[in-house]
Amino acid sequence: MSKQFFLIDGYNFLHAAGMIPRSVGPGTLQRSRRYLLRFLERRLTLPERTNTTVIFDVHQTKDRIAPEESFAQMTIINAVDYPDADTCIEELIAKHSAPKQLVVVSADHRLHRAAHKRKSTPIDSEEFFEFLNSRLSCPARNESNSDEADEKSQHLQGIEYPEEDLPEDVIFPPNPLTEINDPDWWEKRIRELEDE
Repeated sequence: MSKQFFLIDGYNFLHAAGMIPRSVGPGTLQRSRRYLLRFLERRLTLPERTNTTVIFDVHQTKDRIAPEESFAQMTIINAVDYPDADTCIEELIAKHSAPKQLVVVSADHRLHRAAHKRKSTPIDSEEFFEFLNSRLSCPARNESNSDEADEKSQHLQGIEYPEEDLPEDVIFPPNPLTEINDPDWWEKRIRELEDE
């Protein structure tokens, strides 16, 4: 299987995975970001991490955050020079030297369109989260021969995750997807993100 590159829409993934708690206070977003990065460190192999870029929105703390960081061989981009992370991700997709090997992780349709335009593979954050979680619970995944297996799944099925490298379990809040489908929940989260 050819090398894959991952672009992950950070806050989109955090919400889809339920990694942001119900009440957001000082430091909550920073802790959630670290939690996400530790989760990825434990679920991605070293070669995958070296080809992974996680992009985060930055609003009110632009002057205090470095535009680019590194964590566990992953590149972390804080979109300080962009109006939002989506604009940064679109630029990264447009400039990528191997777009057909690029997997764009986000539920944002704008980013899915940008990925399709370059023949990259878009995958919803929730689907990618479930895929990564399956590595912990079922390292020898059953390969699907079904006609229903879409290109995204086929793209991800060839990734091996040796059992000896499996991380410790991570506990997530109960029923996180129930909340993120509620518009009031999103309004409250957006206000809290703007305030932090």
